[in-house]
Amino acid sequence: MAFKRKYKFNIIDYLYYAGRIRRIHKWHMPLETIFFAIFGYIPPFLIMRFLAQIKPRFAFGFPFENGKAKVTDKGKMKKVPGSGGEYHYWESDEWYYIDKKGNRTE
Repeated sequence: MAFKRKYKFNIIDYLYYAGRIRRIHKWHMPLETIFFAIFGYIPPFLIMRFLAQIKPRFAFGFPFENGKAKVTDKGKMKKVPGSGGEYHYWESDEWYYIDKKGNRTE
């Protein structure tokens, strides 16, 4: 079967050659991938990159226990001896406690 085409390939087309049929597909992305890229990945990336540039308030802090967290504004990070540089601790003379709203407590 011989016929002339204006374009060699279409999105989904059948090519007839040497008595065989070959289906040609153009690659496409599934809709859920497109929706994830538009609504799931791009907005958080833009928020993190351009809008939410929060400056750190404390130099170091421990997790909250009983509604209080131990934090400091000054100090130095030092390596734990014998850990090969894998573990660190924070050395400071000015530790204090904060509540969950960020207010200083004793």
